[in-house]
Amino acid sequence: MSGTTRPLSPSTPDAQPAEKKQRIEPPSSQTQAGPSTSSLPAASTSHVASQSGGAQTTKDGAGEKLKAKKQPKKGKKNKKQKHRLPEPYSPEDVLFHDVRALLGTEAVDKALAEGTEWNAPFAFKEEVEVEVKALGHNGEGIAVAPAPHPPWAITIPFCLPGERIRARIYRSGRLISHADLVEVLVPNKEMRNDELVRCRYFGKCSGCQFQMLPYPTQLSVKQSVIVRAYDHFSGLRADQIPSIGATIPSPEQYAYRTKITPHFEVPRRKAKKANGTTKGAGADANPADQPRTVDGEVEDVAMGADGEGDVVAVDIGHNQSMDAVPPTKLDWLTIGFNEIGRRTVMDIEASIVTPIMSVAILTFAQECPIATPVLNDAIRPIRDNIVRTIDTYKRGASLLLRDSIVNFVPPPPGSATKSSPSSERSPSPPLDPADLASYAPDAAEEHTCETQPKATIRTRVGPRVFEFPGHAFFQNNSAVLPPLVKYVREAVFGPVGESSATTAGAATAISGQSLKPTHLVDTYCGSGLFAITLAPLFERVAGIELSAPAIEAATRNAELNYPGSTTSPKVKADDAQTVGRGEGKGAAEPHISFLPGTASTIFATVQSFPRARTAVVVDPPRKGCDDRFLQQLVGFGAGTVVYVSCNVVTQARDLGWVLGRDVEMRGGEKGGNGEGEGEGAGNLKGRYVLESVRGIDLFPQTAHVESVAVLRLVPVADV
Repeated sequence: MSGTTRPLSPSTPDAQPAEKKQRIEPPSSQTQAGPSTSSLPAASTSHVASQSGGAQTTKDGAGEKLKAKKQPKKGKKNKKQKHRLPEPYSPEDVLFHDVRALLGTEAVDKALAEGTEWNAPFAFKEEVEVEVKALGHNGEGIAVAPAPHPPWAITIPFCLPGERIRARIYRSGRLISHADLVEVLVPNKEMRNDELVRCRYFGKCSGCQFQMLPYPTQLSVKQSVIVRAYDHFSGLRADQIPSIGATIPSPEQYAYRTKITPHFEVPRRKAKKANGTTKGAGADANPADQPRTVDGEVEDVAMGADGEGDVVAVDIGHNQSMDAVPPTKLDWLTIGFNEIGRRTVMDIEASIVTPIMSVAILTFAQECPIATPVLNDAIRPIRDNIVRTIDTYKRGASLLLRDSIVNFVPPPPGSATKSSPSSERSPSPPLDPADLASYAPDAAEEHTCETQPKATIRTRVGPRVFEFPGHAFFQNNSAVLPPLVKYVREAVFGPVGESSATTAGAATAISGQSLKPTHLVDTYCGSGLFAITLAPLFERVAGIELSAPAIEAATRNAELNYPGSTTSPKVKADDAQTVGRGEGKGAAEPHISFLPGTASTIFATVQSFPRARTAVVVDPPRKGCDDRFLQQLVGFGAGTVVYVSCNVVTQARDLGWVLGRDVEMRGGEKGGNGEGEGEGAGNLKGRYVLESVRGIDLFPQTAHVESVAVLRLVPVADV
């Protein structure tokens, strides 16, 4: 274990961070009411203002001149800038809850009452020595400002609780300052092991946060994130929250990511001239043109109707020899990933020194060790092509690199494949999802890197195969999907281990009779991941989506894996409800259906499903479910609900709402259990109980964690 770390050396040009402008927290649509909507206070009490003519020059404590500010013209009002609060449940809002937990409710409430929560005690670029007290939800360390400063938090990346560090302030917000890690003075030897780091950009790139942590420790940290999310954001009582299960590990901790989106910026014309380049003169970039980021990663942007978008197609350069002389790199051109704490792109071939570098990591040749090998092999020729053709770009762009299978190797007997013509195929009992994790594809299966947003991407989940467009969403860690599907299967059909509550098995209990789920509804189904992998376990499966292209892709994937399992007539939007009832076109109910829904009629197509015997899988985007969906979910009243989420905070919020609502338990009538079980029981009032919550690690080396929660519907008397 490494006991020392290297500071940013002032004598090394490459070690110097890009200059940062003093800034406040980014605004949002919600404005803080009350006294704190007054004019923005000085970012530091050590700043001194001096006037000369019509301009005001600000100096920091060391006398260094900062950017001059123009005085407002006479006759015009000097508008007061208002502080803006973050959107509820946004990353900034979650960070504020972490700050409240660390500083204490009394200290925070006092600062809010006095209106001092924006009065930062630190100057821009001021260095401080602090002890890290906790890890935030985003994986960054949080420290408390030392005396004699008032209660104030500092967040610093790449550090751990118990470590004493030196940090450099670059931004201040509401009761918190953001800082760069300059040096780890006293490491936490029980947690930190810098010899584990595999990336030479770790400590500067915003992609990974935990490479210095042993993998079991990463899993433990992610478990604690889920615990805190339910404590802070669900609104549930402690007795309503089950013990959070141990995080399910990923089979691969490196070389797992099947999609990356490096990007680059085209600088302003003046910057090009200063570097001796005048070509591409139309490139007057502005901040709005730059790649948008979400949690340090470029946000996926669908191509617009005019074919323009932030994600561009690039030539991977297969026709170029790997031994060819690369083009001369332009000094101003950076191609790579976002720098931590900056709105700038970090060049992935730059020579850098970070505070967390060891000699061992310099031997690794891969540009991004969490990406699959085929993506790393493609990065260099793609970079060379960008350099050669940079004059054709008028704005910055995000590059799409996706790992895709060239040739599917047929799975074992008993599972439908694409290896033979449809006339020779016939449906047969496919593999049980419990066998997904143990299936290994043939070594002859080849992979390639696709860079076109409209290209067909092929991937495998155990023996199941999926195809979808390059720009479409699909989980980026194929290795962990079989364990995820296996866990969801266990969640639906029985207790799920140590995290199960005493309500296990009560999901479909009507009149004391336990009913095994026979029907599955996969909402937010996308390309059909859960519907297709779990299909062998159910009599009927319905995937529901708002996106017509996603429905088409999911239907193709169902036929690819289970020939003849879907209806042959094309289901139109106006036929969807009648098809769901077994009327009109396509009256023969197929084993698997992918049907369109609208925001207000998500479950209209599955009204014939027996509620007590139906399981619903919910897998929404990061923002979670909206009110209309949750109201429809409660109104549908399925016996089991499995909520899969990439944002445990919005999951906790949504489930807190669901657990507080009465649900009509339909039993006995058609559309209830569908087969007469529980006759005479009538319609009972029920409520959902939270049976289990457990994380699964889709993104090793990062702070992100997927969370799976299982709900069971029980009579109110049993709650």
